Amino acid sequence: MKNWKLDKKDFMQASKVFSSTEGWQKITSDGKDIPQNIGQWISRLKLFYGIPFNYLVPEDRMLPLESIRFFYVDQNWVRALVGGALSIGRSTTSDLSHDEAVGDSVHQNVNRQLHQVREGLLGKELSAADILDGECAGFLLRSVLVSAWPGLEVEAFADKSDTDKQTPLTILRMERLADNVLLCIFKGVFERLQIHEPPEGLHFGADLSPDGKYTKIVRAVGGSKLPLGAQVMDKDAVVDVPMREKAPRVIQIEALVNNFKQMLTEKEVIGSNFTSAEFAVEMIESAKSGVFDKQN
Repeated sequence: MKNWKLDKKDFMQASKVFSSTEGWQKITSDGKDIPQNIGQWISRLKLFYGIPFNYLVPEDRMLPLESIRFFYVDQNWVRALVGGALSIGRSTTSDLSHDEAVGDSVHQNVNRQLHQVREGLLGKELSAADILDGECAGFLLRSVLVSAWPGLEVEAFADKSDTDKQTPLTILRMERLADNVLLCIFKGVFERLQIHEPPEGLHFGADLSPDGKYTKIVRAVGGSKLPLGAQVMDKDAVVDVPMREKAPRVIQIEALVNNFKQMLTEKEVIGSNFTSAEFAVEMIESAKSGVFDKQN
């Protein structure tokens, strides 16, 4: 950083017009001559890489266990942060004039590369430069979910209606700051956030009832009342999942199959056969997701 600025200073000394911000602006470039390593460093800085966590969350009570906090990125704070970084090597008024003159162009150039930071870390081919205009927003999640599912997926949408027709906002940074703390920053402001378990979370499962027993809501596997796989919404369309007496976490499969058959027959949502395929339809649990909507 210092060497790059000194090179530019030598150039300006030769031109003899470096005594003011206006003088610098006459011949400074648009910021595209920033060395790649310096541009990448400033890009990472604008996404809070290397920033102590207590600068982001000054008080532990602001992010208690099992909580999520949403935020806007204060661009004035970020400009002050980058301004401090650019002050390296500043020792004269001409240095200050230089920094003031090229400050905007540096920010504009670096903003075009912000989305490439994550692409580079993921080993992806870098996409074309893109202008970052407007605000950025994000969230901090402190939960056992972060440590239990390292592959958590997130999607943010600018509008909370018709999300199926929208393209999710670009993730500028998504990183675990600690075992149970996740930081995400998006390009833009979102009204809906969706957090998903990793897709490999597809599994067999049962629901734990308040009395300590396991139950399952049955799904249609035949008949003409409901589509295949649709949950039967009757309040009593629930079967107990029997466990072995001496092994309370081991299911009695034969007894469970009989429970399914009895309930499905009663609800008229069973076909002529109940094979392992129908059993799988009843037992499958998809990856769970949580949705957060901005309140107007």
